[in-house]
Amino acid sequence: MLGMTELLSGMSRVDVRWMLGGSVAAMCYSEPRATLDVDCILDLHPGQEIKMVEAFPEADFYLPPLNVIAHEIRRGALGSFNIIHHNTGFKADCYPCGTDALMLWGLTKAEPLSIADLIVPVAPPEYIIAMKLRYFAISGQDKHLRDIRSMMAITTQIDRELIDEWSRRFGVGDAWRLAQSN
Repeated sequence: MLGMTELLSGMSRVDVRWMLGGSVAAMCYSEPRATLDVDCILDLHPGQEIKMVEAFPEADFYLPPLNVIAHEIRRGALGSFNIIHHNTGFKADCYPCGTDALMLWGLTKAEPLSIADLIVPVAPPEYIIAMKLRYFAISGQDKHLRDIRSMMAITTQIDRELIDEWSRRFGVGDAWRLAQSN
């Protein structure tokens, strides 16, 4: 996908722990589908915002102003900012993990996989499913349930007990039961 390689290469230059999440990561464990961006979870802390600017040259990428990135990092798991590749318009949604237990767990379990001719850390399937359950509970968008069902149909090594635990912890048990029904 045009622009994805450039964005993932830039992420690899950021000197912090990170992983690929969202739909692109879900496709590693399921079937392809259209998406407009990549989701990157970063273990960024206040004072590290300059690392983003250093990894993504202004000539090639749009980044928000440094003070905006710093503000979003201070918001922790509630924060987010975008990076856009100028030539293609492809976008990365960046999410600082802060102290979010699920994001931190995912970062410790991320696996290096080949994406767009690069080796990148990809979130484990249980993380992706748990996050998609959270987003489904917020948005009601069926695409999250479709992604979960596709992952469960194709990937046999998914720890459903762990997802049960995360779904109880985040109050998304109804969404998890719905995802398992068909």
